[in-house]
Amino acid sequence: MFKRVLAIILASSVLLAATACGSSTAQTETEGDQSSAPSRGNEPIIIEFWYAFGGTVEENTNRLVEEFNASQDEIIVKAEYQGGSYNDLHTKVQSAFAAKNPPAVTLNEITVIKNFAENGMTQPLDPYMEQDNFDLDDFIPGLLSNTQVDGKTYGLPYLRSTPLIYYNATLFEKAGLGKDAPKTMDELLEFSRKLTQGEVIGLSTPITTWTYEALVDSYGGRLLNEEETEAVFNSPKAMKAMELYQQGIRENVFKNTTGGDATSQAKLEFQNQRSAMILGSTADLAYYVQIAKENGFELGAGFIPNGGEGSVPTGGANLVMVNGITEEQAYAAWEFMKFVTSKEQTIKSSIATGYLPARISAKGDTVMQDFYKEQPLFRVAVDQLETAIPRPMAENFPKVNSLLLDALTECLIDPSADAQAIMDAAVEESDALLAQ
Repeated sequence: MFKRVLAIILASSVLLAATACGSSTAQTETEGDQSSAPSRGNEPIIIEFWYAFGGTVEENTNRLVEEFNASQDEIIVKAEYQGGSYNDLHTKVQSAFAAKNPPAVTLNEITVIKNFAENGMTQPLDPYMEQDNFDLDDFIPGLLSNTQVDGKTYGLPYLRSTPLIYYNATLFEKAGLGKDAPKTMDELLEFSRKLTQGEVIGLSTPITTWTYEALVDSYGGRLLNEEETEAVFNSPKAMKAMELYQQGIRENVFKNTTGGDATSQAKLEFQNQRSAMILGSTADLAYYVQIAKENGFELGAGFIPNGGEGSVPTGGANLVMVNGITEEQAYAAWEFMKFVTSKEQTIKSSIATGYLPARISAKGDTVMQDFYKEQPLFRVAVDQLETAIPRPMAENFPKVNSLLLDALTECLIDPSADAQAIMDAAVEESDALLAQ
């Protein structure tokens, strides 16, 4: 079985030599005699898979690893939890890579795919896919843009999402709004006014750049220009999203939550029925279904309201293979990655977590279709993919993202602040970063 690894290693060694600027380990391990495939003797290959997030994501991760390990006897995967955020995970992977002791497989949040690839921390998967005739075309096209760098594929779509608007349909009915989500930004504000009664506020608004990006995209604005050389989140279309945010806060029909736990705070408001709507990830759906059941209200989910264009960003993470691992570990990593992203496992993971079924074949499978009939809310994000666009992947975008978060927080903490001036200043700083 290991013979096919030889062709993969021969093809990938050239690529690794060009990209592994920070990994002498990867070059050393692929140099020398490659006349025979790696030999492991009678012992299984052991690799680590590092991941983030608990809850249903962690439960599903453990299930995947257990099923993979039980499916064969050549490879043992050990799942290692590395924190409750992508930032936690990325920082630990970078440190392990620098120490030449990285995991074989991990997750890259989609905006850092290019950063990791260009710094030699992850491997291009093209040689592995070519060797196995791996069907990349079966992945939903809208999810592939954030897996590729300079024409090469560095990740496989795994925990992928779009933002949605979740709402308490029970409170909607009490307010005379029926059971449908607001379809436009004007309706979002109008619904929030009608829903704000007593201790209930219309919309919980965690201050995060991704949910803000969803509003910007819906209005037809963007965070960066098409070439990703300049920030444009101060453009007239982008600023419409800010105007909406600030107006809702000034009228006390939107509620801010801030800081590192902004999303958790907003979720708690929604869970306790102190807010009627919340912007969140597809990945939250299984959680919201459960809390609605526990708290006795009917849950609704809808597209991000249309501001004119109706586009939404994709989100989430891709599976990646880390550089600086042995030939045996690379073989094992690829086998595990194929298993995790297979049609069967894609279906199981989507049903378990609410993340998108990344494969076309999975989306159309009778199991998935039957599930959508029973749980129609799980189909909302899949349908919204028709309007999905990639997120920025410029090398310094994570730093730009931090600048945007600071500016966004400043504008929303004080909704009377001069948002245009604040965003202009953030754009100026961002352009300096993007020019580096």
